[in-house]
This record gives sequence, structure tokens and C-alpha cells, in this order.
Amino acid sequence: NKEWLGREVDKDLINELVELEKKFSISPAGEGGEIETSVLDAPFFKKKIRILEYEIVAEEHSGLFLIRKAELVDK
Repeated sequence: NKEWLGREVDKDLINELVELEKKFSISPAGEGGEIETSVLDAPFFKKKIRILEYEIVAEEHSGLFLIRKAELVDK
């Protein structure tokens, strides 16, 4: 559902995916389905990406997190 869109990949999200794997036999890595991520910051990035405006478009079994405006920010 749309509550998954825009979430940070952290320990809580990974634990939820593991529980869903047990319950529905899905792959937490998205194999056999689609899970897309965006990396906004990393130790080797010179700047980080800050999302300023976004839109969530959700349908019954799919959704999009559309970045409408972003900027590069010094670390």
C-alpha cells in the first residue's frame, strides 16, 4: 500500500519485510516483484540529495513516489 512509498530503509523496515516473507513467501529483496530504492546520501557522495517536493501516486497493487523537486546539499 502507499504507506510503503518514501520510507527509509532501516532495521524496522527490514524486520517488516522478513515478517512478510514468512507470512506470504515473498522475497525481502524484491525478487519476483518490484522494489525500487533511491540513495540520497552515502559516505562517498560529495553532497547529499534533499527532496523538497514529491507526489505519491498509488493504485491497488502498485505505487510511485515521484520526486518533483530536489536539491544538492553540502554535508
